[in-house]
Amino acid sequence: MDEDPTVVHARAGINLAELAIFDAEYRENPHAVLRRIAPPEHPVRQVRLPSGALAWVVTDGALARQILADRRFSKKHPNKTDALDDGGSHFLFGHMLSLDPPEHTRLRGFVSAFFLPRQVEQYRRSIQMACDELITSFEEQHSIDLVSEFAKPLALRTICSITGLPKEAERLVQQWSERLVKADFEDPSLFPQIADEMCRYFGEVLEQAPPPSGSVLARLAAAVSAGQLNRQELFSMTFLLLNAGYETTANLVSSGLLSLLRNRPQWAAICSDPSLTVNCVEELLRFESPLQMTTPRFASADVALAGQTIREGDMVFAALCAVNRDAAQFPQPDELNVARENAGQHISFGHGVHYCIGAHLARLEAGIAISALARSFPNLQYNESQGAPSWDRGFVMRGLTALPLVLRTRPDAASRR
Repeated sequence: MDEDPTVVHARAGINLAELAIFDAEYRENPHAVLRRIAPPEHPVRQVRLPSGALAWVVTDGALARQILADRRFSKKHPNKTDALDDGGSHFLFGHMLSLDPPEHTRLRGFVSAFFLPRQVEQYRRSIQMACDELITSFEEQHSIDLVSEFAKPLALRTICSITGLPKEAERLVQQWSERLVKADFEDPSLFPQIADEMCRYFGEVLEQAPPPSGSVLARLAAAVSAGQLNRQELFSMTFLLLNAGYETTANLVSSGLLSLLRNRPQWAAICSDPSLTVNCVEELLRFESPLQMTTPRFASADVALAGQTIREGDMVFAALCAVNRDAAQFPQPDELNVARENAGQHISFGHGVHYCIGAHLARLEAGIAISALARSFPNLQYNESQGAPSWDRGFVMRGLTALPLVLRTRPDAASRR
């Protein structure tokens, strides 16, 4: 029998653990795996990723916040112009999420107004209409896949509308997203090909007609005309908003609903008291974050952290799914409690200058979606005949590949809408 690689590394004097992110155990319950690798007494641990790359993971809440706010941890590798390789250095991926201030601050300023609470509230009616239309399309069915028939279509429709892309873009964005996942795990050479396709499409949209007034594209196009932004920056910003606004929100809705259905008293509480929904969304973000890791940071100098020395150039991740289940901050962290008083203290949207620009929008979409489903299908059940839920491959993102549900609609469901 092969010896545990962690033991081998320890005997060699290397504090290293293998993080098998493709294993069934990790995909089903990354919280437990990370807690075992980097427990509260050793919350900063170096791991080897399946690619062979070494990285530090941080599982303590206070330390995670420190890293995300510390300018010594940069978005760019100190010895490279771009941390991505194998095609990932295409300018489309050089968006503001991969940049430090002041470049990040400048680019964020062009779109931040679209995602402020007051502006986001204006999207409520259109999101509610989209939810109602989707539910109407399948309410007479016996079963559905919530991911493909509700969560993803809702997120796509919302972010494409805000961005200012035509209806056809919803299908294209979904296809590009699926191919980017394949590129990430199977064939990195696909990255530039996909990026070029997206840029051509964005360019064609802009050339065919002026973007809708009040849309993100209209604002970015005006900035390009004024010489405040270049065309490549417009494309990369559009890509970022579409990618982040689609996958993460769809993951929040689908994995959040699964968590509720696995905890029937909590689902019953939401169905009987809709006023709990706002806090419920915060608890779902804590309990099953749609991002299980932050995007990487790189130490720009040697940094001492919790007894470890992170060397200049080392890659660091804050393990959001572990931080959000830190027992020191959240009592009974593995229990879902939609009435948890401090649920909103999670860091699922990050911390510091890179705090998620779409946080308010994600909260609104998830709240409307869960309320609509609870109102229409209070007896909703996971379809056990389809086996255990299947999670996507991934290290940063966490989402379900499918969520088969059996609908139990009240006889008067149609009359209530």
